[in-house]
Amino acid sequence: MNSKCTLLFAICVLFFTSCKKEKKGCTDKEAVNYDASAESNDGSCTYIRDKYIGEYEGAKICQIYESDAAFTFSISPSIENAGRLILNEFPESGASIYANLDFSDSNKLIIPNQSLENGLDISEVSGNGMLSADSLIIAYYRSLESGAIDTSLIRVKKK
Repeated sequence: MNSKCTLLFAICVLFFTSCKKEKKGCTDKEAVNYDASAESNDGSCTYIRDKYIGEYEGAKICQIYESDAAFTFSISPSIENAGRLILNEFPESGASIYANLDFSDSNKLIIPNQSLENGLDISEVSGNGMLSADSLIIAYYRSLESGAIDTSLIRVKKK
């Protein structure tokens, strides 16, 4: 009987140790919830940028040039870069620009100097933004072809 117990115990140990499950989790090092011990990606990765993604509506709260103050636009993730956002239908231009996340403060974004083209003009735009709860404030500067500079401050909320 002792040898039967020993054999049964050995079979149980062999069975339970050979059925080790592969550990799943987020395997992307750029994700907030990266799991270094995960052996395969389970699709659960989340990124700092995710809190910005969505539809926004708002108005200018400060401007030099008069314009229709109400607008909507959307923010989507960049496919190429986890630290980049695409601002679609950017106010007054209808064009898309990009912003980079400030990894030292996840509530800040930076709009690096870039060309902004629409049917009316070509300009240079740059600025920065701050996210607070569901509100985003963006200060940006547009250098117009005429040489004028448009300084604007907008406040938007997620829809």
